[in-house]
Amino acid sequence: METIHLFDGHHAKPLPDGFDKKGFLKYLDQVWQERPLWLQENDDEGEIRNTKQCFFIIEEGTIRAKNYTGFVQYGDCRLHVYPRVFSTQKDFDSTHALSHLIKWLSYSHRLQFPFSSLPADTVHFDDWLEAFIFLFGYYTGNVVRDTPHQAYEEVTEEMGFMRGQIAMQSYITENLAKGLHHRLYCRYEPFVYDNLYNRIVKYTSRLLLGFTNESRNSVLLNEVLFVLDEVTDTICTAADCDKVKLNRLYPEKEQVLQLCRWFLQMLQTDTSQSDKQNLCLLLPMEVIFEEYIAGFLFEHFKDLKPKAQAQDLFLAENSRGYPVFKMIHDVLIPGKLIIDTKYKFRQSVDDKKGVSQHDMYQMVSYLYKRQVERGMLLYPGMSGGRSGDDADFTVLDKLVQIRSVDITELELKNFDDNQKQKIGALLKSDQI
Repeated sequence: METIHLFDGHHAKPLPDGFDKKGFLKYLDQVWQERPLWLQENDDEGEIRNTKQCFFIIEEGTIRAKNYTGFVQYGDCRLHVYPRVFSTQKDFDSTHALSHLIKWLSYSHRLQFPFSSLPADTVHFDDWLEAFIFLFGYYTGNVVRDTPHQAYEEVTEEMGFMRGQIAMQSYITENLAKGLHHRLYCRYEPFVYDNLYNRIVKYTSRLLLGFTNESRNSVLLNEVLFVLDEVTDTICTAADCDKVKLNRLYPEKEQVLQLCRWFLQMLQTDTSQSDKQNLCLLLPMEVIFEEYIAGFLFEHFKDLKPKAQAQDLFLAENSRGYPVFKMIHDVLIPGKLIIDTKYKFRQSVDDKKGVSQHDMYQMVSYLYKRQVERGMLLYPGMSGGRSGDDADFTVLDKLVQIRSVDITELELKNFDDNQKQKIGALLKSDQI
């Protein structure tokens, strides 16, 4: 199997000889059009509306990843895309990078992965697909064993006695018209273990069993299949996940269903070769960074009462007095600070310190509308360092701080404590 390792937004790598570029782009376009929409209105509008894939730039026999991280399995080629913050590491460790990604995602609310239930440093894989399969098998196995799922499923079948209600259309066409009036077609809803939810979980587990090459993963997936042995084997799609209704008292089942939905959305079977399947899972790094910062502040700095995605104000009114241009702040500390995360890597080559003029205009408009004195444009630092120099800009009575934060740690054992010191240092001010 050919393996390609990339960093998001970094240098291009050559594609293997004979690589099916046309088929690969067609597959990525399909994944792009069916992807969950994590970006919001205030994000890159061009990317949101684009019908062509925005995961990679492919030209002249090379491939370069955009701001997405994850993996793609296409035929016999597997691509891994790592966060760019690790690109400056002298001795890059993919297992270490993956553990960080899982840790960041544990603070996310928009990207609903059940990673917070599993210590990130227990996932020792240098292959991202294998790691995600391990997470699925580990989490799903616990759920199907501890909380077996039964549900009411509608069944329509011919019977010699009345049960539920008569399925009149089937009864007329299949029996009454043929003189079998004594045989009834009934529609009823028994409480069964062999239901759509369990079929989806079983199909996804069997699907991933065909992709994994790790014995640990095979054991976990086979345990899930053993528990669901009485469930019917059937092909499921991501659309089937939307048909499942779950009790809100069991959120862990919803998380398992979400994982199944993601894997099934990213799956494609090559129609020319029935045994050839493609799979990918790519997550937007700008959302991961934004969600991590917001989630970390909410978890560890509750006394500041931070609000993520605050969107209770509009910037202006039109001629008819209707509010327009909704403002959405990544993080709002009411009355004190607005934080706007930017997953960009600055070069401090001029007096602007690599800050986009558009980003500065946006922050200043936020400050004046909110009547807050201090704003911060927060960038990710490279592993072991920063991304560009810190700077302070004043616009009349408003202060805009340019900061970067290293969201990586050499050891995950003290990750939260070390990150609390780094992020806490950014928040220090007479105003907070």
